[in-house]
Amino acid sequence: MLLAGRQAFISYVYRSAGCRSQLALQSAWIAQLVLLAGRGLSIGELARMTSRPYRGFRIITKWVLALTACILLALEANLRITAAAVVVLLVVLVSRYEICLPASEKLIAAGLLTVSLAQMANQSVSERWLQSYFLGWNIVRATSFHVSLIVWLIALARSPPAQAQQHEALDTSGRRDFMCQGTAFAWCFA
Repeated sequence: MLLAGRQAFISYVYRSAGCRSQLALQSAWIAQLVLLAGRGLSIGELARMTSRPYRGFRIITKWVLALTACILLALEANLRITAAAVVVLLVVLVSRYEICLPASEKLIAAGLLTVSLAQMANQSVSERWLQSYFLGWNIVRATSFHVSLIVWLIALARSPPAQAQQHEALDTSGRRDFMCQGTAFAWCFA
């Protein structure tokens, strides 16, 4: 939805002010900032939804993901690399602590990872070896976005009540005991 709004906004600015105007340049950067903020907020929401039932895991996840993002950004890494690394780290933490992740959240994480990795490869390859106007990589980037969009639509089309019942039906007593121990440990750092 943000992308459609961005395209409409940029098209209006280009038609009214021209493609090479200062207003078009500033509008394009502002629209890109909104999209990047939306991606960051969606990754944060995914981490929050994943760690909601487990207080100890939530504290660990919050600090590890924030520290990873800060280190990568301090090393002047690309925002796409940072987003991909944070999503991969979140998936690794979920699998390490055996947290039950609903299928819709897995699909959203897969979509975010697909977009980040495809754009990262697009930027790396097209800047180093290909001309910036080469159409092939634009097609790859658009295709990766459309694949991710379809994955996100499948994730959102699933009924939330069925997922909630499935999530509660799983036996989580061992995991809860483990996370309670982590919560006692995490209070030292909170």
